[in-house]
Amino acid sequence: MSILSEILDEEYVRLNNTIASYEAMVADLPKGSIRKKTIGGRQYDYLQWREKDRVRSKYIKPEDKDSLIEQIERRRQYEKEIKALKKSRKEFVRVIGKEL
Repeated sequence: MSILSEILDEEYVRLNNTIASYEAMVADLPKGSIRKKTIGGRQYDYLQWREKDRVRSKYIKPEDKDSLIEQIERRRQYEKEIKALKKSRKEFVRVIGKEL
């Protein structure tokens, strides 16, 4: 096996491992977004997300809001990274001409 072939194999494995790692991190983070609802003249924060065709909501305690915002932002960043890595992997396969 040539050195170039070994390097390409390593890069392909690295891309797959990185994607799997980010997907595992995303699975542990909350999905959805924070919405405000006005009930009885007061505003409350809720985490809203979609399950199949339904929208679900969960009340967020004021002391948990900042942590939840950080987790949601981290999830979005990981999802962007996953998308970019999958695009790189697709281009890699296209250039090489086959899936390793």
